[in-house]
Amino acid sequence: MIDIKYILKEKDFLQANLYHFKNDGKLKQIILKTWFAYLFIISMLIAFLLWKDEMLMALILFCILLIISFFHSGRMKRHYIHHYKKLLKAYESRFDKEVRLKINDSHLHYESVAGQSDVFLSQISSMSETENHFFIKLKIETVIIPKAGIENVNRLRDDLISLARNLNLNYHEDLSWKW
Repeated sequence: MIDIKYILKEKDFLQANLYHFKNDGKLKQIILKTWFAYLFIISMLIAFLLWKDEMLMALILFCILLIISFFHSGRMKRHYIHHYKKLLKAYESRFDKEVRLKINDSHLHYESVAGQSDVFLSQISSMSETENHFFIKLKIETVIIPKAGIENVNRLRDDLISLARNLNLNYHEDLSWKW
């Protein structure tokens, strides 16, 4: 049985969104698609310039393509941090408020300023741990547990691992995860 109270901050919501966005493979897929789009468009322009014997302009576009390739991944990551910060405005009322989480043999009870929810444990789809958070992903939402707000992190980790084992779920330990 788990019964804890903690406070969620804006950065906790941001980390949860970024974690799931990156781990679902969406970030890598978007970075590759946009990079291929840049590569295709600029390559077509370079081919046209080479056909017109404009070597200097083709070389300049090739250098631009190299610069885009070098900085594209970081730029996309910054873009999505900014994007998710905008989306977090919907959760402003939950920032710096106390949350209570109870997990017993059959239910997960989650209580915050947004309301209460009782969920069957069968609705849990995965459990993950990063350096600063525990994430319990449900079918419709994610329960965020910041380690900073927990007194006995090791005991909670052991309880969550045992719960995952009982539910036949994988417990993902991504302690070195970075955005």
